[in-house]
Amino acid sequence: MTADASRFWDGYATGGYDALMHLLPYEALQRRVLALAVPQEGHLLVAGTGTGWLEYLALDRTPRLQVTSVDFSARMLERAQRKCRRFPQAHFVHADLCAPLPFPADTFDAAVMCNVLYALPDGAAAVREVARVLRPGARFILTDPLPDRDAAVVRRAHLAALRALPWATRLSRTVRMLAAAPALLRAQHASRRIEAQAAARYHFRTGAEAVALCRAAGLIVCEEETAYAGQNWLLTLTRLNETA
Repeated sequence: MTADASRFWDGYATGGYDALMHLLPYEALQRRVLALAVPQEGHLLVAGTGTGWLEYLALDRTPRLQVTSVDFSARMLERAQRKCRRFPQAHFVHADLCAPLPFPADTFDAAVMCNVLYALPDGAAAVREVARVLRPGARFILTDPLPDRDAAVVRRAHLAALRALPWATRLSRTVRMLAAAPALLRAQHASRRIEAQAAARYHFRTGAEAVALCRAAGLIVCEEETAYAGQNWLLTLTRLNETA
């Protein structure tokens, strides 16, 4: 990854990234990924930690789990470590997902890559590396935004989900979101920068393109669905006995 990319994601780590969890569709995406990926025990790889929400939620409900998280952004890793500091079974590694990972083959019982693939300059290499370090039969949950995603759909889905909550919960969520408004605006600004550079720097794939990339890495596609109010594709994968 380039120094430019590192600066951008380091800045995003402290500039609104955590505020995305105030969006009900984003929270639902995280919980869906966890429901599909997390074993009751064993070793989970989070390929692209972000600020550690997936790890925190997984360990909070599954205390026998070991989690190793990889990211190339030092600031993302710092925030994730702070968030997960009460979990000694959480481990964080500074590494580039497009390069060989510092783990032996057949290390992990499950893996997650959530909203990461589009930002990698060599997504195929990253998927191959995740496949290599998974044990045969291990589950890999991979999700990423669609090329024709629409942020307005997510906003409408958030409001609809908010209206469906009990009034006390709805009030609490609204108050928390208002308090987080400056951070959400910073997150929106970062998203606009990503959109502005999408053609030159980022690689948004259709579901079919993602399936082809995963099959080329020796992964079996078990299930395909959409998530994040229909704005993401989401694949449940497993690896063959021998990786490609």
